[in-house]
Amino acid sequence: MGTPFSFDDGTAICLYVINRAPLVEINDEALALHHLSGMGLDPWNPRRMTALRERIHPFGVTLCNNGALSLLTQETQLGWHVPRFISAELAVAQWAREQMGGTEESRNLAEEVEMYLRAWRPHADLIRHPRQRGISGHEHQFDFLQNDELIDVITPHHNATGGLMRKLVDVLNAGDESAPKVRVIVDDRTDPARAGIEMQIIASLAKAMPLSKLLDRVHSGSA
Repeated sequence: MGTPFSFDDGTAICLYVINRAPLVEINDEALALHHLSGMGLDPWNPRRMTALRERIHPFGVTLCNNGALSLLTQETQLGWHVPRFISAELAVAQWAREQMGGTEESRNLAEEVEMYLRAWRPHADLIRHPRQRGISGHEHQFDFLQNDELIDVITPHHNATGGLMRKLVDVLNAGDESAPKVRVIVDDRTDPARAGIEMQIIASLAKAMPLSKLLDRVHSGSA
């Protein structure tokens, strides 16, 4: 069942209604948690599973060990419980937003950087939200693909860096013939020192680039 709601990156929130006579089950078949994995978060960590269970408990929804959100109800009560289930999914999205250090801010930053990337390499193809499969089998989403380079954009926040590093480890060790090229652009305009620390961590796995450097290249017209 499709819904008019989505995660911050536009991925639709879907649910399934399954006959479990004499009850019916509303279930998302772990789509939400797999989506969080694709964002670079690790929702399977026991501590995070506990945090997510606390977020969805007020809506009467259970987080199963396989990662699925589930709610059992009478068929006659579906009209009441489907909105509650969707509210639980939105609570998961809110939790992810907090873990990433503020997704609204991150989304606005990505939109800003997209403009600079197009100006920096005006003749290069730029694809939004490409996906790359990791060694775990999960597909991870990046902000952009420009030419053959995956690009992520983050704010200088330890949660954002932690999620990114888990994603990079999974993707870069997928065992393909050649590991993908990855560039991470870090917004260093408000806290250069913090950004520098995060970039040192990121540089162990990918090319780390301060946003100020991208702006310099755009203004100078250098590739």
